[in-house]
Amino acid sequence: MHREGKTYAEVVVMLYIFDSTEKLITTLPEGSFFDAIHREVLNGENTFQFTIPAGNEYVVEGNLVAFRDLDSYWQVFEIKRLVDTHGDGLTRTAFCEHIFYELLDDIVIDKRPSAGATAALAGMLENTRWQVGIVDDLGASSTSAYYESALSAVQKVTNAWQGELNWRCVIAGGVITRYVDLR
Repeated sequence: MHREGKTYAEVVVMLYIFDSTEKLITTLPEGSFFDAIHREVLNGENTFQFTIPAGNEYVVEGNLVAFRDLDSYWQVFEIKRLVDTHGDGLTRTAFCEHIFYELLDDIVIDKRPSAGATAALAGMLENTRWQVGIVDDLGASSTSAYYESALSAVQKVTNAWQGELNWRCVIAGGVITRYVDLR
């Protein structure tokens, strides 16, 4: 699904809130939150925001929020900032970033993949919490990454093999498994 530069409202039925150790701590059913906006730019930005009545003890900075997207994949975001608004009542808006941004903290020291996209992507994700997911046959190409973030290195693979990134998670047995697809 192409979402290049578009902001759209997901049909979010339920939000799942995890603490910073990725343990599920509560769910927010439809009607307990509003103004849910998921912004996803093809091979770029991926943010989410939602608003709740103030006073929810689980919607705090550092916790994770998850929902199923339009393709039925789990999308997981870290709550980065909270803004309280006084209007008809006190509300709190949570501004969240997709957990793939954690790849900014992982450094690729020296990789020079040349051949298929699967092996190139696997090399750039080495020593991270992310795994190679579904990768289409995109032919042969090459790129390099030298002392840069794993996110930057993954984007170089995407550009070199002219693919489309899809970040997704699988949540099973209380564990969040991270996948990067390249289609």
